[in-house]
Amino acid sequence: MIDRLCACLQGVLKTEINRGNSVLEVSEGWPSADSLFISLSKDLNERKYRGRVPSSVTFSICADPHYGWHNECFCQTHKHLLVAGKTHGRK
Repeated sequence: MIDRLCACLQGVLKTEINRGNSVLEVSEGWPSADSLFISLSKDLNERKYRGRVPSSVTFSICADPHYGWHNECFCQTHKHLLVAGKTHGRK
């Protein structure tokens, strides 16, 4: 299933795996019916990817402990979601 990740996010995933990040979960059907969802163990260094991914890719921080991850990168075109790390405590 991981090989179905859109090309817009493939570079981010490959770089993260090469830097020692690991895949924790792969699923489909959320947040949209045609979505692919991949969770990584460590936070993304999103500054590293700014300007190196298509404009359809957005990065954001998730401070909601309900979801449990720290940051995410979402492809608005393909509705694929790559999340990473664990929610950081509020400061």
